Amino acid sequence: MLKEINKYPQLVLVNDPKEAEFVMEYRTTSREKATSLLPSDQGQLDIYFYRDHKKIVAWSGGGYGGWKGAPYITFTRKF
Repeated sequence: MLKEINKYPQLVLVNDPKEAEFVMEYRTTSREKATSLLPSDQGQLDIYFYRDHKKIVAWSGGGYGGWKGAPYITFTRKF
């Protein structure tokens, strides 16, 4: 995912979440045995920020990567 984010110069990675304007959180939600050459992982990408100590979800997407690759790549491009 970091390689994909680095393709966008307007996105800057920070070391501390407290310095971030928003947080991207990716997680694998299921992993199945591959029955073909397609990725079999299913994932979820959430983009959020904090306001008044509350987590505000700005964007969320989930599913399989499909023909275009792993889920974290396709979700990053959609965001």
